[in-house]
Amino acid sequence: NARSSALQGMKDAILHTSPETIPQHLALIVPSLASRFVDEDSTVRKSSMSILFQDVSRRLIENVNKNNMGDRMRPFLPLLLAYIGSALHSLDVDIRYDGCHALESLCRFHGDLFLDSKGGGSANGNGRIGEGKDGVALLQDTLSAFTVLLDDVSGGASSIPSSRGMGTLEAAKRMKDVSDDKNSNNKRKKTKGKKKDKSLRGVAVLQSFVAVLGITSSSQPKDQSILKEGIKSDGDESVGVLKDKVVTMIS
Repeated sequence: NARSSALQGMKDAILHTSPETIPQHLALIVPSLASRFVDEDSTVRKSSMSILFQDVSRRLIENVNKNNMGDRMRPFLPLLLAYIGSALHSLDVDIRYDGCHALESLCRFHGDLFLDSKGGGSANGNGRIGEGKDGVALLQDTLSAFTVLLDDVSGGASSIPSSRGMGTLEAAKRMKDVSDDKNSNNKRKKTKGKKKDKSLRGVAVLQSFVAVLGITSSSQPKDQSILKEGIKSDGDESVGVLKDKVVTMIS
């Protein structure tokens, strides 16, 4: 389609541009690509993420002159996290998991920018990269999405009754539905395919969750209150509860 063709044209232009000149065009490149993170077309979403993180971020960080220009992305972190957050909370399940890939890639290529923003040197010179919030706080906001994501990929296993606490009736019902599907002869092949997709998605969810925790945990080495109390905003589950979900899912 037209969007895919436009992205291919942007990719070609970026690949034929010297890494030293890319920062001059980030104000045009980043918003154009980030807005496609929530596109209804899977090909467009994946292409935009590949171009931004593989062709732009990687070339900024690993350019031929060994001059790391990755910090030029700092002013765009709030915008990127806004679009990634929209993807993570999307009603479309495929968009949610593509959002996990984008979040993990952002943490992998630019995780140091979140940590640096705690101590200053940010784009606006006051230790902030977003209005009223520093980089780590903005990144922590994405954790609320993993309550649903972890349950999705585990079929509700991370919420069923366990030694860590009681699950929900809804989670138990989902587990029963999965069991019924497995016992249905006319749905076995479909269920097998779904299990494979769910396993791949589970890996993406865990990778992005661990990436976020790695940054948010290391940002406050002397203050562990965030790990003890967790994040409780508008009913969101704490970090500790989310960690329990991960342990339950992989055990």
